[in-house]
Amino acid sequence: MKERESESLAVAQALAEHLRQEKGELLPFEKHLSDELSEDEVRTMSAALDSQVVGNATGPATVSPRLELYRPLSDEEEDGVLRSVEQKLGTAEGGGPQRTARVVPLFARRVLGPLAIAAAVGFLFVRSSGDALPPYVVTATGGESELRGASAQAATPALRVRAGSPFELVLRPERAASAAIVARIFLERGGRTTELVEIATETSAEGAIRVRGRIPNSATAETLDGGALVALIGEPRAVAAGLPAKGRNAVERRVTLTLAR
Repeated sequence: MKERESESLAVAQALAEHLRQEKGELLPFEKHLSDELSEDEVRTMSAALDSQVVGNATGPATVSPRLELYRPLSDEEEDGVLRSVEQKLGTAEGGGPQRTARVVPLFARRVLGPLAIAAAVGFLFVRSSGDALPPYVVTATGGESELRGASAQAATPALRVRAGSPFELVLRPERAASAAIVARIFLERGGRTTELVEIATETSAEGAIRVRGRIPNSATAETLDGGALVALIGEPRAVAAGLPAKGRNAVERRVTLTLAR
C-alpha cells in the first residue's frame, strides 16, 4: 500500500511539474493578450476566427485548417475528454469539493483551453508511446554461498540461501532507459509469490538498479529449495499490477534459489 501511495505521489508531482512548465510557456502569450491587445482587437480577431474561410476553385469553401485549431471543443467533445482524463486519473464520480470556474475571455479560452487539455491528456498518454524497455541483465551475490555458472553473464544466476540470508541483485540495462525505472522483488515458488518490501534500492540515471535485502525469516525450506527471486523491472505504472510482467515497458529477471543445508 505504501509503495502504491509513493508511486501515486510521484505521478502527481510529475504532473504538477509538467503543468508548471506549461504555465511558464503560456505566460508570455497570455500577457500579450491581456496587455497588448485592446478589447476591439480581441473582438476583431475572435470574429475573424468565426468568419474566415478559404476559397477552393474546385469545391466548396472550407474553414482554414490553421484556424480550425483555435475553435473550441463542442460540449460532447469536452465531456469525452474529461471522462477520459478522469478514468486515467482514477477519479471517482462526484468525489471531492467542487470549485468555482474562472471566467476567461472567449478568444483566450479558444487558444488556452485546447492547450491545457492537450497538456493533461499528453502527460497521461505520451509516456506509453516511448521505446520499449531495454533488455536487462541480472547478477546476484550473497546468500550462504553463490552458485557461479561458467559465464558471469548467465541468463539465470543462482544463490544458495536459507531464511534470513542477505542478498544483493544488480540489474543493468543493455542501453540507457528512456524513462524512470523501478524494481519490485518477489519470492516465488510453485506459482505462489510474496513481495519482499523490506529492501533497499539505488537507481542510476541510466536505469541500472542495485537491490539489497534478506530472505524473509518466515520463508520455509520448501519455499526456498527450488524457488526463485523474481525482479519485476519497468516504469512505475507498468509494474503496479505485479507479476507477471505485462506490456513492453516491464520485464522479469530471475535468480534461482537452492536451500543451504
